[in-house]
Amino acid sequence: MRIVAGQELVKRYVSQPGLNNIFCSDDFIVQGLSNVDVISKSGKMLAMIEGKVFASRSDANSMNVIGNFHADVESLIAKFNMEDCIDALEGRYVLIKINPDGGFDLGCDKFGQIDMYYQRVDGGVVFATDLSLLPIAVQRDEYDQVALAHTLGGYGYRPAKRHTFYRNVRRLGVREIAKWKAATSELSFVEAPFIPLQTSEYGSEKLREYSDILLDAIEIRSSKNENIIYLSSGWDSTSILAGLVKIHGPSKVKAVIGRMK
Repeated sequence: MRIVAGQELVKRYVSQPGLNNIFCSDDFIVQGLSNVDVISKSGKMLAMIEGKVFASRSDANSMNVIGNFHADVESLIAKFNMEDCIDALEGRYVLIKINPDGGFDLGCDKFGQIDMYYQRVDGGVVFATDLSLLPIAVQRDEYDQVALAHTLGGYGYRPAKRHTFYRNVRRLGVREIAKWKAATSELSFVEAPFIPLQTSEYGSEKLREYSDILLDAIEIRSSKNENIIYLSSGWDSTSILAGLVKIHGPSKVKAVIGRMK
């Protein structure tokens, strides 16, 4: 997916091959493939989503599996602002919400599971889910040395979330939202606030409740036919493996262990 904002950039990218034009205006365009879902109401486009939305969360924080995707998601997008949409929609996705003033809000799911890169150029900005879709032109002295050091020396083997190897290319942070104002060609960022729950003493009943929540989360993301899980020998992948086997049985689960050289 690629979002191009700024009138001069729109003229340059609107006819480029490779991606379909999903939304076009004088101020910004959204380009992507057939896996981009368009949410509209009464013939008016409200939003676009790339990725998967599995469920929604109510005010009581209960999880409701998405039944009719367009109807369920449309009601949420029409009702909530961008920050609340990110909290309400459970999944792995990129969300673009079109504003009445002709601009847009852009963000990823609340865990930032999809990388959204962006580069400011020629008075506008290009967002993309892949570096190859950006207009990168960089000299050797424009590599971000801190990001390279973090990649080579830190656990995870990649730059910190908002960084890339290039000084002129950034990534949206976790719960960070980009806002484009078409009237002024202004790009700004806000961060959806993180509100932690209060700690308390958890007994056996709470542990069983957590187990049910975890199994529900695994079930709505899994397949009834086949599931493949990469095992790191750590707690996370092992517990998800156990959950998949409990829900679907061992015949519907395949485990993979890789060796890194």
